Amino acid sequence: MLDQQVVNLANDRIRLEIAEQNKRIRNDIQSLQSEMTIRGLGRSGAIVESVTLLCSDATKDRAQIAWQTLSRFLTTSGIQYYDRLAEELKRIVAEHLPEDLDDLKGYVKQKAESVGIASLSSEMQQQVEDTRVAALAKINGEIDLFVISLREHEKMSEVLSRNASAMELNISKGSVFIAMPMFPEDRQLDDVHDAIKDVAISLGLSAKRVDDDETNERITDRVIDSLRTADSRFAQIWR
Repeated sequence: MLDQQVVNLANDRIRLEIAEQNKRIRNDIQSLQSEMTIRGLGRSGAIVESVTLLCSDATKDRAQIAWQTLSRFLTTSGIQYYDRLAEELKRIVAEHLPEDLDDLKGYVKQKAESVGIASLSSEMQQQVEDTRVAALAKINGEIDLFVISLREHEKMSEVLSRNASAMELNISKGSVFIAMPMFPEDRQLDDVHDAIKDVAISLGLSAKRVDDDETNERITDRVIDSLRTADSRFAQIWR
């Protein structure tokens, strides 16, 4: 489950970012109005269309602000996969882009009414609505990808953890594998072999050469298994 305290902090930050965005939009609309007035278009359909474009772009930006802020807070504090994670993340983001979207659609409506072209209001607001739907669809795709990546990462971590545990369990504690030449006719090698085992015993260890235990296994398999499971390895190079 999501940490509700972290979610609340993220929502507070998103609301702050949206408030700052609204300030920028109002300033941009004023600048746009001044520019269009100078060009003689201050009370035309062009100003309404320009404000609509501005609000549509702001809608796309708001969707990114909501998701990027939320994901940053959650990944920083730590997040784990669960079945309904994507659904909950999408719901939180959508709360910051409600269907009525009073502020952004409101700017369009106010501008259309202020220039006396109320007939454009519904059409332009619908453009903002279409942008909102498309922006949420895009963010939902990013959320799905995020959740899939999180799930696969946790699966891989589980596999690696199990493998590591299995390898650790297979280690024979206190065992020493003796890797050395084996020539029955060379008695000196037997003396070296015995000396290594005596030293190991004095240290509380159990040392074995691959031929110390009688078995029908291939010697190469026994060597590989001994190298893998021994706690320590001793190699004696004979010249």
